[in-house]
Amino acid sequence: MNNKQFQLKIFFIFFLPAIALLYFSSIFVLSEYEKRQKASTFKLVTKVTSVLNELIHNLQIERGLSSGYIVAKDTLPYKHQLLEQFQKTDRAKNNLLYLIRMTSQDKDILTSQIGYKIKPLFKEIIQELFNIKSIRDQILNHTIDFKKEIKYYSNINTQLIKSIKIFTLLFEELRNDADAIVFLQKMKEYAGLERAYTYYLLVANRYDKNYVDTIINLQRKQKQLKERFFLNSSLEISDIYLSKSNKELEDKLKELRRKFLAQDKVKINSKEWFTLISSQIDIYNAITIAILEYYNHNVDMNYEKSLSSLYVTIVLWSLAFIALFILFISLKKLMYNEEQYVQKLDTTKNMYQLLSQINDAMIHIDSISDLYQYFAKILYDNSNSKLIWIGLVDEKQANVVHEACATQSVHKKISLNFKIDKKKYSVLSLAAKSILDKSILFADKNEIKHKPEYNNLSIFNSINSVASFPINNENNIIGSIVIFSDKEYAFDGEYISVVERIIDELSFAISKISTQDKRKKDLEALRISAYAFDAQEAMTITDTQGNILKVNRSFCEITGYTKEEVLGKNPRILQSDVHPKEFYEDMWDELILYGRWHGEIYNKRKNGEIFPEMLSITAIKNELKETTHYIAQFIDISSIKQAQEAAQYQADHDFLTGLLNRKSLTTRLQEEFVKAKRHDFVHAFLFIDLDNFKSINDTYGHNIGDKIIMLVAQRLKEITREGDILSRLSGDEFAVILLNIDKKGSEAILGLQEICNKIIATLNATYDIDDLQINTSSSIGINLFPNGEKSINDIMIHADKAMYKAKKQGKNQFVFFGDALELQLKNHAKLEA
Repeated sequence: MNNKQFQLKIFFIFFLPAIALLYFSSIFVLSEYEKRQKASTFKLVTKVTSVLNELIHNLQIERGLSSGYIVAKDTLPYKHQLLEQFQKTDRAKNNLLYLIRMTSQDKDILTSQIGYKIKPLFKEIIQELFNIKSIRDQILNHTIDFKKEIKYYSNINTQLIKSIKIFTLLFEELRNDADAIVFLQKMKEYAGLERAYTYYLLVANRYDKNYVDTIINLQRKQKQLKERFFLNSSLEISDIYLSKSNKELEDKLKELRRKFLAQDKVKINSKEWFTLISSQIDIYNAITIAILEYYNHNVDMNYEKSLSSLYVTIVLWSLAFIALFILFISLKKLMYNEEQYVQKLDTTKNMYQLLSQINDAMIHIDSISDLYQYFAKILYDNSNSKLIWIGLVDEKQANVVHEACATQSVHKKISLNFKIDKKKYSVLSLAAKSILDKSILFADKNEIKHKPEYNNLSIFNSINSVASFPINNENNIIGSIVIFSDKEYAFDGEYISVVERIIDELSFAISKISTQDKRKKDLEALRISAYAFDAQEAMTITDTQGNILKVNRSFCEITGYTKEEVLGKNPRILQSDVHPKEFYEDMWDELILYGRWHGEIYNKRKNGEIFPEMLSITAIKNELKETTHYIAQFIDISSIKQAQEAAQYQADHDFLTGLLNRKSLTTRLQEEFVKAKRHDFVHAFLFIDLDNFKSINDTYGHNIGDKIIMLVAQRLKEITREGDILSRLSGDEFAVILLNIDKKGSEAILGLQEICNKIIATLNATYDIDDLQINTSSSIGINLFPNGEKSINDIMIHADKAMYKAKKQGKNQFVFFGDALELQLKNHAKLEA
């Protein structure tokens, strides 16, 4: 029996059973771990549901108290209780916000399953909760009506109940009981609404049939939900409900409801009613809490059970692993001699291959001429450039003594021969300036066209950007690498970093050829001095611990620090509070992984001023590829940012009036159109055109016409609301979007009639300009939307048609789009007459 056959028998006897045991035990471990993870997620869902239930409960109480407060004649007995409830609601709200921001593994698992459903809903809930202070101020100041107050609180609670329903989708094995929780929340909500409506009528001492019908409907819905609760609940959940319910309380509540619906208000005390139904709502809340506690208790039991099972399966898995390890040791001993022999052969083979590669490389860079052409080809093959040119200058840096190039047509000889004359610096080529300045220089296509050395070849017709990199050898500039690209702004930080590394390799190869004895010292000098430290960019060199070793003059000018103040300190002294902690962690991860980082960052000057900068950080490595230093280069881009903001403003606004231009108006109109359809808002689009404005321009000149346009814009700003949208469409045409018209139907039309009369009267007032008194009028087309329009283009076209109708009817008036609206307006005018 040979060694291979023996190993095969050992494999079948020991290895396969151990693998099977390891496989099945691993599946068991994974199964128990998933059960444990599921239990943790289940526990988190019950916690979230509990927090949501707490917020719903407090919002319901606040809604009920507010409904009585806004109509109470004597608010003193109600105000203290209402303010105290505000604080309770805020605590419940903060608990929810904390839970939303909380990070944990369980939460990540939970949101991965329902995040696409719950995230948009939570976003709307948070937005509504941020508006609660405004609603409360209106309640305390009696500036809100009952309908708006009810609508606000009911909208939030509806969204919160939807959230609970989404979370309970994760209760797979408790499907019916999960529905029971949702039924309880809806019962609470309908009871809370009944409390608010009834309390409002009792405190106001009035009887409103519409509200009474609403109360009857709410009572019917509560009864239906109770029946559905018991129909869907398990026996345990039903027992919890029955144990918490109060038959005597329900009978009293039933009697009070009967008296109220019989209009026996004299015998019903509003506080007695509020306290009684609140007690019933508290019972619903207590049932919900008890059910969630019941779930938690079961989860804890399952969690402990799964944890015990997990320990057992881990032991089995460990035994299987130990068996595999013992088998591995046995096989290793049997194969040791054979492996040693094979390793010796492989080692010998690899050594010969490595020596062959080294010899080939040494042969390849044996001469300066081959070296330059070799590196030109490397750089061309690894970039999207059109042409790479490398030039070597003489010791006096006066003439090019050697050239190498790489293009798509390798055989073509391209010469960029030039002389370096310091007295004629302004007319020198980019490569010559780069050598004299000892820095990287750039040029665009316009500069290339004016250089005579680039006019003799057609390849330069397609060049859009050029960069020249000086070649540094032993602290002497010995030449330049010029890269031509057909792309504009082709040389970003990463591209420059790659070229600099290639230049480092080129410098290293030159040093190796020129002097083998000083190889290590020359390479270190080339590595640091290869960076143009005295360039216009601010630069910082640190050690691997981040201690600042050197800064240049630009660093001090930009940051306000002197060299003495920063040497030995960490660059975090420039750190601002703009970026989160994760931003810096990602920066260092990329720097450690790739040896470089480039991006936009906000830092802080010595005087505390925050400023934006474009930053590049590069790791400097030795011949062992170990990081020895870091070099950072940055420029202050504050002026660029300001120019961008100014350009954006000019693009969005009319140059004469400062109002939104047509492009910006269509963007805002699209946003408000979407919101209106989603939230049932009503907006009005007013198309305003000055009457006979052309004759004013023809009579007085465009200078006077422009001043009138500016005064019209100013008057429109003064008479419209702060939130309304104003725009100059073109010439003498303006647009006004009146947002969120509270009234509807005929009330909205009458309100718009008053606004349009005010606009017409204001624009009709005499314009005093340069000792001239000029009068003009305006015609207005009005379109209420959304009103079946499919796009914002329809809205503007309808308003434009209404405006032209106003002009046809005699100008200096307003017209609604749609015959029905016009008819309502005329009927109202007849009634007033």
